[in-house]
Amino acid sequence: MQRYGQIDVVFDSISEILKVNSHFVEKLFPSQILLPTLFMHFFIFSILFLLLVSCGTYQPAALDGYSNHQIQTDQGPEDIVLDTVSLSRPRLLISCDNRRSFQASGCIQSMDLGTEKVITLSRQNEPKGINFHPHGIDVVNSPSGTVNLYVVNHDEAQHIQSILVYELKDSSIYFEKMLSGDLVISPNDVSATPEGKIIFGNEFHRRNAKLAAILGLKTGYFVEVQNDIARKRERHYCYANGSVIWNKQLLTVGTRNAFLYASPLTFDEGSKRRKITRLKGADNISVVGDKAYIACHVNLLRFLKHAKDKANTTPTVVYEVDLPSGKKRVLYANFDGTINGASTAIYYRGRLYLAQIFEPYILVVEAF
Repeated sequence: MQRYGQIDVVFDSISEILKVNSHFVEKLFPSQILLPTLFMHFFIFSILFLLLVSCGTYQPAALDGYSNHQIQTDQGPEDIVLDTVSLSRPRLLISCDNRRSFQASGCIQSMDLGTEKVITLSRQNEPKGINFHPHGIDVVNSPSGTVNLYVVNHDEAQHIQSILVYELKDSSIYFEKMLSGDLVISPNDVSATPEGKIIFGNEFHRRNAKLAAILGLKTGYFVEVQNDIARKRERHYCYANGSVIWNKQLLTVGTRNAFLYASPLTFDEGSKRRKITRLKGADNISVVGDKAYIACHVNLLRFLKHAKDKANTTPTVVYEVDLPSGKKRVLYANFDGTINGASTAIYYRGRLYLAQIFEPYILVVEAF
């Protein structure tokens, strides 16, 4: 595995942006007019260089000599959660879908952490007509002893965005209810409390807000549902993404917000979020004790190319963040295609489990 640092990430970005810029300049200016092209390239290079200097450099722990292996799953295991409450043995729950085509239905799978055997959980008691395309998930043990699985679902065929709630069993999930409505617009990840409070993030103010994504507009926000009443919480996110509950606080990220935030779990109009640490391209968040593990897309242009064609590789960087201090370190970094577009990182008993958005496997990195 090659070692890369932040300087490599930035100069990759420079290269890609200059290519994109050249395309647009050629459209805007006649080929014989060279000055605008040179000026624009110099301007972009200068800005990116200043950003590089201001944020410093790092040398990621590339885990040379550390073994890793793949666990085959269904397509697109975008989100994984650790389940240590529903069975006597720990397992990962996996949200799978073909996220390039969305033609066939997705599924929820389970991976036994001892045997690494993967099975698909059957879905029971669902109303007719649900098109199952899961995204973010969370598992919570309720005071009654029931273990619930919360699933973000995108039913694009019927234009229904929802949060599905299931009772989690050994080899199946049993449908309980669906949450939808005016504030369930473009959900990504979901978190819940044992008492039934549900929190999810709308990526933008409407579904498939491509212009807002291109321009970096912060129109996304988080929503809280309590006793079937929904209200907005934290606002001003560009691609509101991962969330997790920690120490009576809600941790959140926006993929293009550049920070990991914390805000009170009991949130009102006077509540404010605070910045814990700076992150680029953050996706889902998992927490063990006072440590957060966050998979990041550090080169969004290369990620978009990978989304279009799996032959294109895209880098993955996983940060470990000490939540009380805000200090972070690069726990894992990969630029050679061992895993592409990692979206969730879970640390458990000396192993790092990495999920990804498109390809059908989880990467297990050992010897931590």
